[in-house]
Amino acid sequence: MRIHRWIVTLALAAAVMPAARAAERDPTRDARARATTGLKDPRTDVVKKAMTPGENHKRLDYFLGDWTTQGMTWLANGEAVKSAGTCHFEWTMGGRYLRSSYAGIFMDQPLEGMGVDGYDNVSGDYFYLWIDNMGTGYLAASGSVTHDGKTFTYTSTSQDALSRKPVHYRIVRYVQEPDAFVLQMYMTSPGGRESKVMQIRHARVAPPPQSALPSPPQSQ
Repeated sequence: MRIHRWIVTLALAAAVMPAARAAERDPTRDARARATTGLKDPRTDVVKKAMTPGENHKRLDYFLGDWTTQGMTWLANGEAVKSAGTCHFEWTMGGRYLRSSYAGIFMDQPLEGMGVDGYDNVSGDYFYLWIDNMGTGYLAASGSVTHDGKTFTYTSTSQDALSRKPVHYRIVRYVQEPDAFVLQMYMTSPGGRESKVMQIRHARVAPPPQSALPSPPQSQ
């Protein structure tokens, strides 16, 4: 049986090789190959544009560096809880995503949080992702920025831990030049009432580091 398989394999190879050699010598095929060598896949520019950070990403440069934070959180019973901490923003993955790390104290417990800001070239949206050690879930929000680059507004939908019903959030960042910005979070309850649930004031500690993104071209 092994000898039979070997003979069949050899026969198939003998049949295919002449055809392959004929194809190699086919002048018509060679001419077509030469004619299409200089053609460019139209998808190349689209993919390149989608993966390259640009001016919309550079609007996030303002947040680079180290900040101190003063926060206020309003609990369900109306009690206001103060908090304080620090945060650091830096570009990652070649200036495609702005990563932030927060550390502080909330309700006498250590708080550790991590965020990711970015701009999706395909959807045309800014987005914001957040996780922390106060839970096991995550927040994913998307939105836009005003023309002056000073107000970022995001919306998100999550699930309420008690009712298991969807809860809508509105997150706003107000840039207060040159060295301060405020992050505010509003929650819309299942009943449709929006209330302010959090506010964090940021004050810059030192001049921001150099951006990972190239400067935009100067107009002539």
